Amino acid sequence: MAKVFQSKTWMGVCLALVVLGIILTFSSRTAWWCFTDVFFFFMAAFLQLMSLVLAKTGLSAAAKLQVIAMVCVVLGVLALIGEAIAFYFLD
Repeated sequence: MAKVFQSKTWMGVCLALVVLGIILTFSSRTAWWCFTDVFFFFMAAFLQLMSLVLAKTGLSAAAKLQVIAMVCVVLGVLALIGEAIAFYFLD
């Protein structure tokens, strides 16, 4: 993984940016399914940060959290594409 994703500080900044993105786009998300992409991006940032915190105590737990975080990133990108397609056809 990239060096940025192995730093607690940068992952904290990424998590804060995701939360800021949720706050700034909250009013434009009209349906419940509009939050799926930000949910997966939040979970990815949070799980990666937790894997870095747990890296010294449990390597296997940290590795599993990193895998789950990567899956959340992929699901977030797919949700973002799905939302874009849905908004294109619904509007």
